[in-house]
Amino acid sequence: MPGGSQIAVSIGACLSMDAATTRYKGYQRLAGCFAGFVVALIIIDLNIQSFVVIILIIAVFTFLFNYLHFGHSHSSYFGTQASVVHFFRCS
Repeated sequence: MPGGSQIAVSIGACLSMDAATTRYKGYQRLAGCFAGFVVALIIIDLNIQSFVVIILIIAVFTFLFNYLHFGHSHSSYFGTQASVVHFFRCS
């Protein structure tokens, strides 16, 4: 759980943003969750029996989503959410 100082910083950062920026980041988070979930469902639906192949596929998509996260600030929230949802859904 985050500490009190982290919560205060998060609240301050959210309050300092305008409504359009907050809405844009919210859309990115929603799209990232959807993309990560869809990719995870496709991977699970492939019914791959080899553990090594599954780990490699998860690693490739985790790399791609993290590349989006760290690549540019316009796609960072999408990449973050997609990576987290993908990882937890596949594990």
